[in-house]
Amino acid sequence: GDELETLVKISQVIQSSVGTEGVFGLVLDLLEELVEFEFAALFINDETEQKLQAVASKGHVVDLIQPVSFDMGNGLSAWVAKQKRPILLSDLHRGKSDEESPLRSFLSIPLLLGDRLIGVMNFGHGRAGAFTRHDLHVLTIAGAQLGVIIERALYFSRLSDTNRQLEERNRQLAEAQQALLRHERLAALGELAVTVNHEINNPLT
Repeated sequence: GDELETLVKISQVIQSSVGTEGVFGLVLDLLEELVEFEFAALFINDETEQKLQAVASKGHVVDLIQPVSFDMGNGLSAWVAKQKRPILLSDLHRGKSDEESPLRSFLSIPLLLGDRLIGVMNFGHGRAGAFTRHDLHVLTIAGAQLGVIIERALYFSRLSDTNRQLEERNRQLAEAQQALLRHERLAALGELAVTVNHEINNPLT
């Protein structure tokens, strides 16, 4: 019941207009209702660079094999992005440094819109077996909806940027037109002065 409620909430977010600033944090808040995690990170696919960018996190940015490089960046999230397939690791054994929290369970889900990669979400937990196949299934369903939300927010952000650029160009154009009008007025006054001068001087001559 709770899962269904959260999925309905996610679909309601699709219908509301949220800017990119608010949407990434909201996505992680909604995901926290679906799955229990200690760390989570959201990565967005930068389509011009074809690289993943970390845009939001809870706990700290979670990724594995960070030094390993793939086409779309470093770490396991870049592999998930390339393969467009989720990955579930239930019992990790890693040497841990004192300042690093232990990570025993790891789950990474691609956010897809049809066949297009929108991003990747990663989840980590210090307890082994924290994530199940059921979590993977539910988050894959949520991921399809979240792909729509994120793509929509990015689209409105691009639209807003384009509008700002257009407004700036229109302002520059209006200034140029004003300058041109001033120049034409001055030129017309100059011609008038020459004509008046000519009209006055002729009879005097």
